[in-house]
Amino acid sequence: MYMSEHDYEGKRVSVGSDEKTLGEALGSGAEGAVHRVENASSEVVKLFKPEIRDDKADKVRAMIARPPTDPSYRHQNKRSIVWPTAVAEDPRTGEFLGYLMPHKNLDQQKNAQRYARENLKWDSSSPDERYRTALNLARMFKAIHQQNHALGDLNHQNILIEEGGFVSLIDCDAFHIKGKERVYPDDTVFPRYTPPEGRGKTLSRVRKSDRFGLGVHIFQLLMEGFHPYQAQGSEAESGSLGDMIDGNEFPYGNPEPGKLEPHSMAPDYQKLSPEIRDLFSKCFGAGGKKQGWRPSAKDWTDRLEEVTGLSKTTGDETDDVGNIFRSGNGGGVTDTGSGSGGNGRGDDESDTDDNSEAVDDIFYSGNESDGSSTDDESTTTVSTEDDDVDDIFRSG
Repeated sequence: MYMSEHDYEGKRVSVGSDEKTLGEALGSGAEGAVHRVENASSEVVKLFKPEIRDDKADKVRAMIARPPTDPSYRHQNKRSIVWPTAVAEDPRTGEFLGYLMPHKNLDQQKNAQRYARENLKWDSSSPDERYRTALNLARMFKAIHQQNHALGDLNHQNILIEEGGFVSLIDCDAFHIKGKERVYPDDTVFPRYTPPEGRGKTLSRVRKSDRFGLGVHIFQLLMEGFHPYQAQGSEAESGSLGDMIDGNEFPYGNPEPGKLEPHSMAPDYQKLSPEIRDLFSKCFGAGGKKQGWRPSAKDWTDRLEEVTGLSKTTGDETDDVGNIFRSGNGGGVTDTGSGSGGNGRGDDESDTDDNSEAVDDIFYSGNESDGSSTDDESTTTVSTEDDDVDDIFRSG
């Protein structure tokens, strides 16, 4: 019988060679609850429900063995990737219960979509703020991919942003984790960030689908929360965002007034940096949509560093995969300029993807029959949660 989250308050758990006393539950969900740790305000413990502990135990241990680099913590003692740090066990039996992780104060955080709509409106934010926030997000994706993991479920509720554009990733045990001997997947799919060809099941394909989702998130951060496939006109697909992704061409590429064009409420796309529009074309244009050739997290990081004038050589206290901590003397962002991108296939991922595809198929349970989106979605958990405010953006 599962004890409620309140039943664990005051109980002790083993964490490595130590024992910790659990405090009150901060929250609970379908998988379990997160508890404070007495006399340790910087740590919390996530306890899983008994029926999923066996499935989670090896995955959590694999995460602890292969954590992503979090230079935001190294430089500023501030976590940007909330990752398991130690296994929590029953001190009497040694049974796996959950894991210890850093405590992230969520009071001043907004999910990525809400932050884009409320904090990054064009009339109340600068281009520099918007590009910096997008750069921080790209660096987080890059950190995960550099350890050969994938995010998979790109729900904006799990990407938190605070004032100033500092980005954090939470609920990381839902990521797809590359362990020493196998891959630990997750079935949750969020249609808003899923490419038209479907996400797939192998780690290689999920990592590639992350590129689409990252592109959507960056587009939303730069365009007041509008989705890149929201369109209006006589030929525009309406309905859910999943329907729009499947049915609409990228309306910002070659808009056709009256037939297929950006929503009238969207900001002026042409005012974005040409270098950034080039990557959006690769991500959402004909090549990206039909063939999956999309910019990687490294491509986005490199390009956004160029556009903002921020890199490790500018004097800013930054890192390849870290959040920006202070503005420094970066060049800032202008609305005009020229530049063309690379091939949209970053070095940080392409070699790994090409070499690991066959191995991933062996490690995954189940069979990926033909790679079709129908087969992929039939065995996944589809999250239908979305923002009500999106209704005002939809074409009527």
